[in-house]
Amino acid sequence: MIFNFYILSGRLHHTTACLIEGLHELGHQINVNQLPNLVGSNGICPPFSKYAPDYIQQTSQPNPGLIIVDNSLDWSEELSNFLGKLSETNHVVIINMNNFANYLPHPENFYVFQGHYNKMMPRKGKTFPMAYGLSKEIIELSDNLNLNLVREPSIIHNFRPNENQMVRHALMLSLLPKLEKYYSINTLMTEPPEFAQQLLTHQAVFCYSGHFYSDVRLHRNFFNEENNDDRYYDFQTCAKKNSESVIFRFDSFRLYEAALFGAAPITLHFEKYGLETGANPRPWIEYIPVEFDKIESLPLEIASRVKEDPDFLIKVGQNARRWVIENHSPVAAAQRFIRKLEELKIY
Repeated sequence: MIFNFYILSGRLHHTTACLIEGLHELGHQINVNQLPNLVGSNGICPPFSKYAPDYIQQTSQPNPGLIIVDNSLDWSEELSNFLGKLSETNHVVIINMNNFANYLPHPENFYVFQGHYNKMMPRKGKTFPMAYGLSKEIIELSDNLNLNLVREPSIIHNFRPNENQMVRHALMLSLLPKLEKYYSINTLMTEPPEFAQQLLTHQAVFCYSGHFYSDVRLHRNFFNEENNDDRYYDFQTCAKKNSESVIFRFDSFRLYEAALFGAAPITLHFEKYGLETGANPRPWIEYIPVEFDKIESLPLEIASRVKEDPDFLIKVGQNARRWVIENHSPVAAAQRFIRKLEELKIY
């Protein structure tokens, strides 16, 4: 099978590059309109960082049928018109891992695989969840490291400062002080190579991210023709009451990296908050779930489980490693992607 990728501005997102790695490993041919000169990634080992993708073929005339567009930039009318023209003779699949993908409307003739997918308030159109996932390079790195080092009974909390991470700020004020009563918290900021070593020597890692969103359609001053902005109104569903909030921008590299290196991820409860990666981990088995209405009891819950089994967090980390390799390696992600295309009858 030939997969045609359309790359904008020579920049390829981490997730698209991982997908290309997986499709290649499955034996598929990869065609592109231009060779990527940059992979946008904050991960420890970005895709193509070790191997030059010499198997990628550049062509100005893609095979008709299916075109996959890597678009993690802001949507524009010019881009929409261009892709609309393509969709007249091809199935157009868009991979959009933009941090604010939840706010970006797409024409209904496109199939959109997006990051930060929340099933409680998905966009209108044909939208599907896509996870950040792992590169081939980082899996090989982890395979060559000692995963059986003694792990400190400590939790890593070293997020980069970011004003657009409301969930992190809220939990920094509410959850962190309570956990500090039971655990040592390591706040040392590190570069990617040192971060990998941190993950090998600590039992758990804070991995949560997120941006709160309230459904403004419930406010009479917003819901009128003069203020009809697609960013706000182009959702499939509507909140039932104005006290409900959903969480966007929740996915992060560190969730998959923590799991891969065997550190128990501490992150938001996926099912409770509608967060979807395409293959979610299981709470208390492959990650430690954070629920806002249970913040008071969560530290004691973790402590009691560790008291009952001193290796509890270590076992969660081991389970997390199996989960992430089985579900979010390049090959696993590519297989899931192909299954969805087959289900949609566009493959």
